[in-house]
Amino acid sequence: MRILYCLSVIVFATCHCIGQHWIELETSLTFVTDIDSHNGQLFIVGSAGSLSYYGTSVDDGSSWNLLDISDATEVMGTPICVGFFNDLEGTIGIKGSFTKDYLITNDGGDTWASTQLLVDTSCTNILQPYDFYRVNDSVGLYNGFLSGQYMITRNAGQSWSCSTQFSTSWTPQFHILNDSVWYTKDNNGLYLSEDSGESWEKVLDKEITHFQVNDQDIIALSTYYSEPNSTPVLYRTENDWLTYDSIPLSDFNGKNVTLFVKTDSAEMYLIESENIYYSKNGTSDFQLVQILEQAPFKTSYVNGDWFLSGRGLARLNGPLVSSTQQPALNNVRVFPNPAWDKINIEFQEQQGRCTFQLYDITGRQLIETQIDRDQTLDISNLTGGIYFYTVKNHDAILLSDKLTVVK
Repeated sequence: MRILYCLSVIVFATCHCIGQHWIELETSLTFVTDIDSHNGQLFIVGSAGSLSYYGTSVDDGSSWNLLDISDATEVMGTPICVGFFNDLEGTIGIKGSFTKDYLITNDGGDTWASTQLLVDTSCTNILQPYDFYRVNDSVGLYNGFLSGQYMITRNAGQSWSCSTQFSTSWTPQFHILNDSVWYTKDNNGLYLSEDSGESWEKVLDKEITHFQVNDQDIIALSTYYSEPNSTPVLYRTENDWLTYDSIPLSDFNGKNVTLFVKTDSAEMYLIESENIYYSKNGTSDFQLVQILEQAPFKTSYVNGDWFLSGRGLARLNGPLVSSTQQPALNNVRVFPNPAWDKINIEFQEQQGRCTFQLYDITGRQLIETQIDRDQTLDISNLTGGIYFYTVKNHDAILLSDKLTVVK
């Protein structure tokens, strides 16, 4: 019997990319609450059950060396943030302790010990740490959950002072542009300091849930409940807030979009709980492209890569769909999309044997099957989310696209 192979007119086109995807890194930790870099390697803090860990990676997060730091402190709580002043001296903030207990290291992270930070009397309330920010080898600062204050040290943690200039913010945020120029936010607006935090000027009178400072512009995302029609707005400036653009995100009316990442190009990712939306132009036409296992609450730009953390750990990597070979139109169809419990693969003319492959968002192959005629595949075992598939004949890709599964 003569074997007929799939025939397709392959046209060559430029690379077709639908953004990049966030690879969820395996760490064996239940929560990865913070990530940063130090001394040529990545480091994280987090927990697995009742155990607390400090971890390092020398291969960009592909593998982790975890150090159990549970015995370093008797304080109950989760390691929430970590950072280093210099090659040796570092600190870990503990959320949930309701004390001034922190962990410190003087040997680059090989060992950690509990300490009570020496804070002056200007700190009237107990500060639960949210994040640690390194300014230089001597200067660093902590900000705190719902406190409207931050602690700052100018001698690598030997002593700390406190600022209470701001109203409360559930997820406070700083951006250290350089030793002098700092940004922060609270429930009343976005602030700028040009004297290392000695004084602050409000530059945007909006309630901001997240902001990002780039080389060319500054973007701030408002909360949906603080705007007319419950529509979150992107505020963007290129001239230090003398003028700014207001971009309503109409597709997210009433949605609690808490984070965003704008890459070096115009593209942007919005994060709403576990859902990641992507826009090529960064202002409109956002599409759901990924559903994470855990909802993040931090973004970090570390060693040239973007990370999402706070619960899980994901690194921006891509592209989602990339091929220099594109199929002839109307030759192969995969439908419905979105799909529920089954998909149909349909050829527009008689074909021979082809291969259908389906992958999850981490690149793990879930389905590979041979097809020589129109066929229906059962996908009822898949969870809701974004997947990617190819239909190919030998090494020629006839069709490559994403598949949304709804449950």
